[in-house]
Amino acid sequence: MRIGQLVLDVAPLRESRDFRWLYSGRIAASAGNVVAMTAASWQVYALTHSPFAVGLLTLTESIGLLVSLMAGGMLADRHDRRSWPTACCATRRCGRST
Repeated sequence: MRIGQLVLDVAPLRESRDFRWLYSGRIAASAGNVVAMTAASWQVYALTHSPFAVGLLTLTESIGLLVSLMAGGMLADRHDRRSWPTACCATRRCGRST
């Protein structure tokens, strides 16, 4: 397969205003998550001067993500998938507000 054959279909972005809003929001949320994780790592390093502590922080974030993904996959398979995006966003907002 040549590079010229790899084509990204951007028609939904051009044709649907709602999809552009959704896609832009997802990109902004992902960028915010990366910034928050990076800032937390820098803060831990600034407070402890220990790469080991930064590694522990990254490990705990990864374990939390893995457990959440496994539990979310199980719940999505057993329940109505249309109601899950709202429930997940609400849970994420509650978790970040504490």
